[in-house]
Amino acid sequence: MKTLENPSKTNTGLIIEKKEFVLIKRCINFSIFKQNHQLQRTLLQLSRLLESATIVSEEEMPEDLVRLNSIITIESNQMKKSYQLSLHLLGSGPENNLALFSDLGSAVIGKRKGEKLLVKDSSGEHYYKIIAIKQSKSNISLDMLL
Repeated sequence: MKTLENPSKTNTGLIIEKKEFVLIKRCINFSIFKQNHQLQRTLLQLSRLLESATIVSEEEMPEDLVRLNSIITIESNQMKKSYQLSLHLLGSGPENNLALFSDLGSAVIGKRKGEKLLVKDSSGEHYYKIIAIKQSKSNISLDMLL
């Protein structure tokens, strides 16, 4: 866990806002999520990613990064789809919800427009490209899981 003076210019790892970091860590430590093998794998990947993350304040958070509540448009096989990255569990929430704890959700956090992703899941390998990121004005509350 690090902090940087100008995170948008110097960091190549995950940059995450402090409240989001705390919420994600709480979720990872929440034992109810660990009953599913796919979730266990995704939680482990996220946990490793957070270990070397640069944590910044809301004011220091770069606008061009995918973060919780970001609305992203991704392209795969000539198809475009928009999602909102959220803490909802797999299979819950609105149709355009992308659960952070899904394979794709954990792959997009901290990424920028134009980045290409290879996501492996139980059905194989899938290639995606982030083509748009819009920040939601939804506030993050540390009490979301209480």
